[in-house]
Amino acid sequence: MRLLAYMLRHGDLMDHGRDRREVTAVRRRGHDVIVVFREGEPVRVGREDSVTVRRGWRQPQRDGR
Repeated sequence: MRLLAYMLRHGDLMDHGRDRREVTAVRRRGHDVIVVFREGEPVRVGREDSVTVRRGWRQPQRDGR
């Protein structure tokens, strides 16, 4: 689980089985990882939990042309 804390980073999209949300911070607390999102409550991810992470998911911003 410690590896997850190092792999997740700001801007990733995490799917924890309920929905997909954008990660803004990752904190370790003992053997668990606390993932903070742009919207909604933080999620505690334990050793036995499985999550899917998507990196680079954002669409490029248009310049108005």
